[in-house]
Amino acid sequence: FTQIDVEASFVVEEDIFRWMEGSMAAVAEAAGAEADIPFPRLSHAEAMERFGIDRPDLRFDLEIQDYSDVMGTLDSNILRGALDAGGRIRGLHLVGGAALSRRQIEGIEAAVKAAGAPGLLWAKVQDGSASGPLGRFFTEGTSGALGAADGDLLLVAAGADRVTSPALAAARTAALRVMETDPVRHHAWLWVTEFPVFEDAGDGSLAANHHPFVQPHPDDVHLLDSDPLAVRGQAYDLVYNGTELGSGSIRVHDASLQRRLLGMLGLSDAEIDLKFGFLLEALKAGAPPHGGIALGIDRLTIRLGGGESLRDAIAFPKTTASRALFEGAPSPVPSAELAELGLELSKRGGGDG
Repeated sequence: FTQIDVEASFVVEEDIFRWMEGSMAAVAEAAGAEADIPFPRLSHAEAMERFGIDRPDLRFDLEIQDYSDVMGTLDSNILRGALDAGGRIRGLHLVGGAALSRRQIEGIEAAVKAAGAPGLLWAKVQDGSASGPLGRFFTEGTSGALGAADGDLLLVAAGADRVTSPALAAARTAALRVMETDPVRHHAWLWVTEFPVFEDAGDGSLAANHHPFVQPHPDDVHLLDSDPLAVRGQAYDLVYNGTELGSGSIRVHDASLQRRLLGMLGLSDAEIDLKFGFLLEALKAGAPPHGGIALGIDRLTIRLGGGESLRDAIAFPKTTASRALFEGAPSPVPSAELAELGLELSKRGGGDG
């Protein structure tokens, strides 16, 4: 793939946003698209809450709703169990969705299962009553409390956000496609900001969300010891019509803070010095505040150009053997250059090694 990598010193997020918005507006105009600046922004937390994904397609206004208060009173073991376990009941309200067939709904459920969720509950509201696996638990007034009218369909997932968010994001995409929903806008640019610095590695330890050099949000530094998963970072993604075009961050320029973050990722001081000693020494010498963004040119080209496959937009494609046929790379390296670098080539053996 081809990227444009912007790296700059003495910058803040607003500088990166301003530069990229101006560039994208010019590119969009040349491509016959639109890019009204400034681009809207959503924090990572808000994007996950409203759309279940960190690169939402804002051409469509369909958003995830929290139904915990209303549905928590229904006589359903699944719903009550989810709430008792500390989860939530969330869903999508599809106006006119009751017209979907059982087969079409099963297609949406298949997309949800592919996203890692066990399934999806649904309720159709027709002729003043509710039907479906979820609808049979509705009591008088439930539909009204949820804002569902005749002809509507509710798609619901219950459990922890880490399960329901990707499930409902997948359901949203599948439902919009099945219902052949017309977009509210055709060119939806978006900044997703404040990505968490850390994520749960799955074994109780911490892992870097973007990378281990993201500058924590100044308002959250005090949470590093007490609640590290709540620490927001100065990391951001540029999204267009649901596709991530670029990702970047403002990076740590304080050596002591960088050592602290690496230590929180499970590295010992000896490991930090071995792997990142050069970086810490450079930071101690007075590295300026710095940041940037890397923009995927192939993705940008294919999205603005209306193509279907990245292969149509890759200027310098690579083979599965990592050979660049256009450039003839990799090519033989003269022995004199290898000697100058202290390198020696050896042929791979035919055995297991």
